Amino acid sequence: CLMSANMKNSLFLLDEPTCGLHISDIDHLIALLYEMIDAGNTVVAIEHNKRFLSAADYTITVGPGAGKYGGCIEGAC
Repeated sequence: CLMSANMKNSLFLLDEPTCGLHISDIDHLIALLYEMIDAGNTVVAIEHNKRFLSAADYTITVGPGAGKYGGCIEGAC
């Protein structure tokens, strides 16, 4: 279990949480993460799955180059 009923104001850092998951499992994971956020927590995920990324409030892209040719925060590019 990622979160107990009384856990609030916590930061969860996830690295590729959808790796190996079926599409329906990704949907369940997204729903769980929304519950965690609604409970007052912060979730940061490093991810490549487009389905997962489409559910994000913010995305930060890195690359393809460095410096001014690197990534940006969605909406600020």
